[in-house]
This record gives sequence, structure tokens and C-alpha cells, in this order.
Amino acid sequence: MMDAPYTPDRFDAAVGHYVAARLDYAPALIAWLARETGIAGGRVLDLGCGPGFIANAIAPHAAHVLGLDPSPNMIAAARDRAAPNVRFEIGSSEDLSLVDAPLHLVTIGRAFHWMDRAQTLADLDGLIAPGGAIALINDSPVKAPSNQWWHAYNALAKRFAVLDDYNRHRASDAWVPHEEVLCQSPFDRLRAISVYQRHDWSFDRLIRHTLSRSATTEALLGERVREFEAAARDLLAPYGPGPWTSLNQHIALIATRSADDPSGGDRDV
Repeated sequence: MMDAPYTPDRFDAAVGHYVAARLDYAPALIAWLARETGIAGGRVLDLGCGPGFIANAIAPHAAHVLGLDPSPNMIAAARDRAAPNVRFEIGSSEDLSLVDAPLHLVTIGRAFHWMDRAQTLADLDGLIAPGGAIALINDSPVKAPSNQWWHAYNALAKRFAVLDDYNRHRASDAWVPHEEVLCQSPFDRLRAISVYQRHDWSFDRLIRHTLSRSATTEALLGERVREFEAAARDLLAPYGPGPWTSLNQHIALIATRSADDPSGGDRDV
């Protein structure tokens, strides 16, 4: 299983775009996750926290939240908006010695693929309390006629993407999905919860969202940024002047230990 090269500054130059254009995680999903995992009064780790979207959203439901991210610029942005019971530190899945145990929940939003997944899960097994959970949180536009504009735009962005070996591996049939990695770990009981939410996109937000991605940063695209913007305007013209609306699924994949279930039985997947 090929793992991502450790590149802590991968998103350093894209923080402004990330904060301005990435979607906040649906508040209803975060509240549901908190209830589902019973974290009231508990300790949460938001691993790969970026600018703190999840950490700050889940803070009202927990006693203490620690956000870790290897990017100093991301942590600086996160500290600017930190909730009172949230602490942000520079660190990664390779720096879990910074974490006070026991943890009741570990959240990972749009970041698990940047980690040594098997090793991270093994390390978290020693930090998460019995009955605790890991939640992988993500969002994606649904495949629907109303989202046709988004899928056309995303296909254009992919044509401009500058892919390294790891990104090509993730797009190939050799990529092992997160669900399979989890099922081969101590956290082998899986369930998913999701909510649906509409989002409005201006042209500027769409462009900045693209520039916040690892394969289409301004540093990678260089002078092609202007070429991409022109192509995007032409592509979106048939869909009206904007803003454009997408319907997105916000999903949390919750993983717990089957060994913690006193009822025994088959593992749910």
C-alpha cells in the first residue's frame, strides 16, 4: 500500500484560498456525530485540522479539543478563529506524543489520505478510550442533473491538475479505500451518517476552491491560472451568470472497535 510522502508545507501557500473557499462541514452533521459518539464532556482530537473547521464546530459538544496540523500557516489561521476550549498545535499523525489520552473521538476531515493510514490507526488504538471512535468526515456534490455544472467544472479542473506519483496512485485501481484500511485495523466496525446541504458558489469562490487543492495550487499552475480562469468562464457560461448552487452530501464515516462491543457478533460494515 503506497502512502503519501510527508510534505508538511503542502498547503502552506494555499491557506488563504482554503479558508475563503472550502466548505464548512454541515453543522447538523457535526451535532449528529457528537450525539452518535457520546462525546459530551470528553476529549477530541482533530487530526489534520487545517484552519480548524471541524475543531471549532465540534467544540460546543466536547470538554476539550486539540487540533493538529503539520502546516504552520494552517495552524496560524486556526488560532485566529479558535473556540475557547480548542488548542491548536503544529503536528501530524507522526507527532501523537503531543496528545493527552484518553481520547473519546478523533476526527479527520479530508486528510486521512495524506497519512500513513495503517500506522496512524495503530497509534490511535493506544490513545482512544474503550468505546471511543474515529470519524472520517468529507463532503461531495451528489450526481444529479442540478449539479451538472459542478461536475463539468470539476472535470475541467482535473485537466489542469499537475499530478505526482501519489496522486496518480490515488486515482488508480490499486488505491485501497479508507473503508478497507479501517476494516483491517482495530477500528473495524463501520457506520456512516450523512446530511445534504445546498451551497452557493460565486466565480471567485470556485477559482479559489480549485487553487486550494493540492494538485492545482497557484505554485503548480503558474501562468496557467489565467488560462484556467478563461476556460472556466467559457465552460460556465451556458449555466447562467452565477452564483451557481450545488447539492452536497456531508458524510461522517464512524469507526469503532468491534472488540469494544460486549454483544459480540459479526462486524458491521
